[in-house]
Amino acid sequence: MTGLRHDLAQFYAMKATMESLFGRECFATLKEAAGLVEWKAECDRLLRATQVAVRTTVAVVDDQWRSEVQSLVALGRSQVKSAKSTDELFSALAATYVRLSFLQLGALPARGSMRSVSLADRNWRLDPYRTVQYVQTSTQRQTLERKRQRVKS
Repeated sequence: MTGLRHDLAQFYAMKATMESLFGRECFATLKEAAGLVEWKAECDRLLRATQVAVRTTVAVVDDQWRSEVQSLVALGRSQVKSAKSTDELFSALAATYVRLSFLQLGALPARGSMRSVSLADRNWRLDPYRTVQYVQTSTQRQTLERKRQRVKS
């Protein structure tokens, strides 16, 4: 059992996100009758797009970080490929993006042997190896301002 129904509302948030990233054709593929094979293909495509986005967008970073990203994406793609149900598929995808999010913030904590970790600031400062800094050029600021103006109108 894959957990899929012929229902536009099922997984709508993910369908809309995929449409936003890949266009109407992707949404049409997933809309109502997509099976596990189609979902797996589109989730793999999403992970490959992440690799391309990292390669083309992240300008200043150490080689170790790039290697860790590649490893996490490869693990995610492997888990997506082996998923036998939508539960397994979306679990693999969610876990991959949680790992990538923390790595993007500076480090992926490995605390599996600890009994519990509180939300105290000292436990979530993730900069022992690198510090994340977002910079914005004047051209980027202007582009963002134009976008804000379009959204207002």
